[in-house]
Amino acid sequence: MDYYLTEGLEGIEHHKYHDIRTFKEAVDSRADLLRSGKADESLPPYLIFSPVTLQQLANLDRLRKTCYKRLRFLYLNEPKVLIVKYMPDAVHELAARHFDATIQQKIREGGQWPEIAVMGNTNYQGTLSGKEPDGSFRPLRARPDHNDWPTVILECGVSEIPRRLTADRRWWIEHSKGAVKIVLLFFASLKNRTIRIELWKGDTVENQHTNGNDKDQVTGPRLKRTINITPDSVTGAPLKLKFKDIFLRKPKKKHGEANYIITEYDLRDYYNHIWPPAPVVGSQDESCKSAFLTSRVNCSQS
Repeated sequence: MDYYLTEGLEGIEHHKYHDIRTFKEAVDSRADLLRSGKADESLPPYLIFSPVTLQQLANLDRLRKTCYKRLRFLYLNEPKVLIVKYMPDAVHELAARHFDATIQQKIREGGQWPEIAVMGNTNYQGTLSGKEPDGSFRPLRARPDHNDWPTVILECGVSEIPRRLTADRRWWIEHSKGAVKIVLLFFASLKNRTIRIELWKGDTVENQHTNGNDKDQVTGPRLKRTINITPDSVTGAPLKLKFKDIFLRKPKKKHGEANYIITEYDLRDYYNHIWPPAPVVGSQDESCKSAFLTSRVNCSQS
């Protein structure tokens, strides 16, 4: 638990939890600062509260769902600590949401839509802790229960403070004991208008935290693919999501089932939904628009 309480959270003030009113004041204050333009992107969008009981957590979760939908919670049971992530800008929220929509479209086109549950930011319980993603998918046939782990997780953060996202992807793979097959991390930079996408999967790795009694090897995250999208280029494409990782079964090739390939075109289209390109002055579209408006004026004057 110490790792998840400290990794990427150095220097962040710990707030003593009193009640919902003081919680809202702290969250609103950080949100105002993040939105004011007075803080650069290195300002961590995190808040830490303790002690928070399970009953208080339930009350705060109801508040989050109604008034603070940009908040994500990681709750550590044993120390009764609540770590709050605030999505600092619409861009960071859209980065995960639009990619979620891209995956949905691929599944629809493949004909597997009846087999998938789009779980969004549903809370999942790990070992002595619970966490919410920015997006998630669960295969309905292989895991029909609402409390079953998803196979795909999406997490978004600010590109200038990536270490916290490394803790996030480790949490999903380790605490699900490998049930989460794909973790997609999105590092968005408002300043540079770039997005880095990392695809992580569980793999057998050396145990870095052994005390002499633990296993030498554990299931941990391993980076499989990196995509960089800038205003001018897309590198690392295509991004392949394996069918078996999502649905926990082999694709039926005779029915046209196959892995999902997110192409360079898909990635550019995804990027343009977040940062729409400016219209080109003098373009055909602009000329048609101008002609249309002129005709409307002439008609109104006749």
